[in-house]
Amino acid sequence: MLNSMRSKISVFVVIMVIMIAVPLIFFVFQEIDSQILRQKFCFISGFTISLVFVFSLVFSKKITMPLEKLYLAAKKLEEKSMLFNQADYFDQDTGREELEKLDTGSNDETSRLVHIFLNMHEIMQKNINELYLLNQEFEIRVAERTAKYAKANKELKKAKQAAEAAAQSKSDFLANMSHEIRTPMNGVIAAADLALGRKTDPKVEKYLKIIQSSGYSLISIINDILDFSKIEAGKLEIESKPFNLNELFYRVADLFASRAYKKGIELIIDIEPEIPETLIGDPLRLQQIITNLGGNAIKFTPEKGSVSMGVRQKSIDQEIVILEFFVKDTGMGIEPEYINELFQPFTQVDTPEAKKQGGTGLGLTICKQLTEMMDGRIWVESEVGQGTTFRISMPFYYQAETKKEKLIIPDEIKGIKVLIVDDNKDNRKLLENFLNIVGCQSRQACSGKEALKYLKTHKYENQPFDLIVIDWMMPGLDGIETSKIIREQYRLDIPIIMLTAFEDDDLLKDAQKAGINVFLSKPVDMSDFFNAVKNVFTNTIPARDKQIISTRMSIYMDKLKGKKILVAEDNITNQEIAKEVLSQAEIEAVVVSNGRQAVEAVFAASFDAVLMDIQMPEMDGYEATRQIRKNPEFRSFPIIAITASAMKGDQEKCMKTGMNAYISKPLNQEELFRTLAECLELKIPEKTNIDKHSILPDALPGIDVLSVLKNAAIGRSPLKRILIEFMKNNENTSDSIWNAYERKEWKTIRSISHMIKGSSSSIGAFNLHQAACNLEKASKMNDSFDKSFINNFESAMLQVLHSIKTLDHNS
Repeated sequence: MLNSMRSKISVFVVIMVIMIAVPLIFFVFQEIDSQILRQKFCFISGFTISLVFVFSLVFSKKITMPLEKLYLAAKKLEEKSMLFNQADYFDQDTGREELEKLDTGSNDETSRLVHIFLNMHEIMQKNINELYLLNQEFEIRVAERTAKYAKANKELKKAKQAAEAAAQSKSDFLANMSHEIRTPMNGVIAAADLALGRKTDPKVEKYLKIIQSSGYSLISIINDILDFSKIEAGKLEIESKPFNLNELFYRVADLFASRAYKKGIELIIDIEPEIPETLIGDPLRLQQIITNLGGNAIKFTPEKGSVSMGVRQKSIDQEIVILEFFVKDTGMGIEPEYINELFQPFTQVDTPEAKKQGGTGLGLTICKQLTEMMDGRIWVESEVGQGTTFRISMPFYYQAETKKEKLIIPDEIKGIKVLIVDDNKDNRKLLENFLNIVGCQSRQACSGKEALKYLKTHKYENQPFDLIVIDWMMPGLDGIETSKIIREQYRLDIPIIMLTAFEDDDLLKDAQKAGINVFLSKPVDMSDFFNAVKNVFTNTIPARDKQIISTRMSIYMDKLKGKKILVAEDNITNQEIAKEVLSQAEIEAVVVSNGRQAVEAVFAASFDAVLMDIQMPEMDGYEATRQIRKNPEFRSFPIIAITASAMKGDQEKCMKTGMNAYISKPLNQEELFRTLAECLELKIPEKTNIDKHSILPDALPGIDVLSVLKNAAIGRSPLKRILIEFMKNNENTSDSIWNAYERKEWKTIRSISHMIKGSSSSIGAFNLHQAACNLEKASKMNDSFDKSFINNFESAMLQVLHSIKTLDHNS
């Protein structure tokens, strides 16, 4: 670089000399006449220019030499600085001596430049040293902070483990305390229920009702606290399995029938007939939500009011239906300023009525959390003085292949004219909708007096009505009084179906005396209603001689009469309660005190079913069930769990253990009899001599056979044919998906998985259904697709296909 500088200076000097000398030489050269003098002048001029050039070289070297030394010293300083680390900078003055040699002590430009470099070096060295010290301090702090964080993480891990242990202890404590509290409370409540079912002194009856009401309130509070605790701890899971929507609603209605009757509240179930009957979701949690909302509605609805619970279909596609559930009451309503606080925990509306009713303030919070866990939304509509409606919008998968049981309408009831007599307009509308479905004509009367007016007007017009459907509890003339007038004064033989929410021996006798043909429980189910109508019109006996008094409870009890039930229960009080309840249906009850005795009793004697408590000494209900199921003869033997436990997964664990059903304490008599009747129907022999289990077993790996038989309402032989057809259609399905994956045909994968998602749920292959759902969702990610979804799908499919191959395809 410096050589280049030196050459540039020399050239610059020469050019300057030439620029000055050439014009001068030319001028002088023009003035000289002699040729010899001109030659000499040219020689002298050239020599002078050469000297000038030589001088410029020497001069430039004189100027650039110090700079060259300064450059080399700086270069050496740079090279050395690259060889040393920060510690070297800190320990020595690398390269400084090279610069100090150039300092001549004079005050020329070079010396000043050297001083500048020395100052720069000193500043740079100082900065480097400071940087080194800061780096060292930073490393120390990082090490200290790392150690601190490591210690904190260790302590946090210990704290987390301690918290988890505490949470588990809390969960176990709640479960145990719940069981310990619920067990005696179940005895108290059941005993009060039994006592209230008998005639007693009015004062004693009042005290019994207080005991019963307080007991149910305490059980409700325990359940709310347990559920809230589980949700807050993240230990409550939402499951997905098929369930019947109508059955769910009427189970809820059964729970409230007695309470609604005691307050004179009309309880109405209103389900659109177009809604798919078999849905896939979590029936336990949905029932919990509806039960909570229904309980609140009955609690805050005054006497003679009404509560409607139902569901509407908002939208439907090939796999998902959006349903809107509602619980509507005619209560006092809610002030607008309180609505936003309804779903906050431990919060209640600050009104005298709310304080009077009491509660934990957790019910609606739990409803909201459960609804959101099920991808739904809950809201409330209310008008003070008019009532409140809670609405829930929620999506469900449904079994598209499962068709509703077709109503077979006999010719005798097609087009009949029906008089509907009920003071509740919602119930009249519901009955009108039922009749419209089968093409029956109807007219409505809002009271017994109005009904008699219609009948009197048309008395001599060849019986304008073919059937009367009348409510029992109405203001003025009730249903029985109105029926007596129709029979005794008007002397009409029109069939009469009376609706009531209460079953009582005296009421049944009065209904028979009044000439009522059918006695039907509220809330009215459409199938029960049409069965009652068919019972009236498919017999030629005159209506007055045909005394058919039937109720839902009596149907269950009739089915169970004479059955022999084993009760496995360690609590003496609960043993007595169970025997007393079962004796009302003329059921023979045999009691044992633990699971081991239950197993021995089942193998030693003949029973129709077992009511199995879960927590028992020596052997619990789970293990007893497993021992019984090991015997091939008892794989379908009805075992019903009956327990006070209320913790996470109780029902699921019971079903996985091999139990057929699950009933929570305190016992609801109608629920107990209904569950027993349903489970015992599984034992009814088929008309052929072929063992049904040889056609199709109750369970196959990967396939829930019993679930399909129950929800799809088809026989074993048709289901077996469907399974075999499914196997034939899907033997190469996994290969097709892998081929599509290799070609990156995501749309094909999505189409195949969507098809399998629907068909697998219909045959009870719920693991395969879930794997197909996951695969369909994953196929939408295209290039970021993870083939592990195909592996999971293939494993589930192979399990299902292998299970079907084990069947006898010729039977």
